[in-house]
Amino acid sequence: MEFAKDIGLGQLRLKDIHGFQRVLRPVPQPDVHVKVPLHFTAKNFTIKTADTHDEVVQALKLRYRVFRQEMVGDRESDGIDQDEFDTIGDILVIKDNTSGAIIGTYRLLASSYTRSFYSATEFDLSTFLAQDGIKLELSRACIAKEYRNGVIITLLWRGIAAYAKLTGARFLFGCTSVWTPSPAAITAFRAYLDSIGAFADEFGSRPWPNYEVTLPAPQANQAVDLNGLMPPLLKAYLRAGARVSPTPAFDRDFNCFDFFTVLKFNAMHETFDKKYRS
Repeated sequence: MEFAKDIGLGQLRLKDIHGFQRVLRPVPQPDVHVKVPLHFTAKNFTIKTADTHDEVVQALKLRYRVFRQEMVGDRESDGIDQDEFDTIGDILVIKDNTSGAIIGTYRLLASSYTRSFYSATEFDLSTFLAQDGIKLELSRACIAKEYRNGVIITLLWRGIAAYAKLTGARFLFGCTSVWTPSPAAITAFRAYLDSIGAFADEFGSRPWPNYEVTLPAPQANQAVDLNGLMPPLLKAYLRAGARVSPTPAFDRDFNCFDFFTVLKFNAMHETFDKKYRS
């Protein structure tokens, strides 16, 4: 996904039975330690790994506006979205060179540098992480509302592809959120994913007990807006050749269901391969 509020507001932590602590109100640290330097320009934009305190804070504020204000309805006028995983990975950003504003971001955690991943707080990933090859977790993806178009999405994918090549990643993975709290709606959505061949159970991921929800049996002629439920991010992943695990986790903090999603980088569909990896 997948994903904290303003500087100086103190800290509030939620802790689950696995010892994971999500920091909801942290103070960002001034030191930025880039794991994989990346920097290129396209048209009027710069795509890079954030390497200054200002860039990191801008990205965290953008995440707050998208995840906490738009998705959850928080009323803080200015805040940041941050957890402890931000300090162990890189933050990919897109900067508008005219305004200097960060208008898109992704958090990237490569197994070359860490064995801790956000997805592992919701899913048992022991089978997946035991497979050979470097794994790159993609999380906290968002774009400023006024920039949500094909150009910016393409630039984000180009940045991810470049980062994956630099790290030698074999797998891209993460949690993809479907924004509904309804078990019935998710049951219908799972049936749709199954019908298009989106499931793959080879990675053995299952939600931890405190993220499990008992889903009802599918109902015939159930009125569910599947197009409205389909996240654009998941649609893009599936078009690239990604597959999801059949059993979702329920994220009570964001009131949504998360699907564990994996893309084998070298098996990326030809259209995406030519567009983003060249």
